[in-house]
Amino acid sequence: MRNGEAEAIASADGFSAIQGLEDKEIQDAVEELKRSTAAIEKQTESLKLQQNAMNSIIKNKSWSDQARAQSEKSQLRKWITEKGNVSASVSHYQKGLKFFTFRTTLDREV
Repeated sequence: MRNGEAEAIASADGFSAIQGLEDKEIQDAVEELKRSTAAIEKQTESLKLQQNAMNSIIKNKSWSDQARAQSEKSQLRKWITEKGNVSASVSHYQKGLKFFTFRTTLDREV
């Protein structure tokens, strides 16, 4: 209560309105407050569970993103190595082809 509200309620006009309430009405109001509080607590718990689930999803996504990045790096290294091997093989066969072409040209000239 704000300052002065208690005095206003206790005054003759404010207090007369409260005096008209019966015990049953007060008990009903208290029960309604308890139900309302229980509903709020239940909703709060539900929100906490949702937050935990969301945090778990974010954590798993982060882990998944890291694993995917590692896999992509590994695959890239593999492709670079394979490209180097293919380039070396092509170069080797290219040199052999040049030598073969050169020998064939010499054989024709003779």
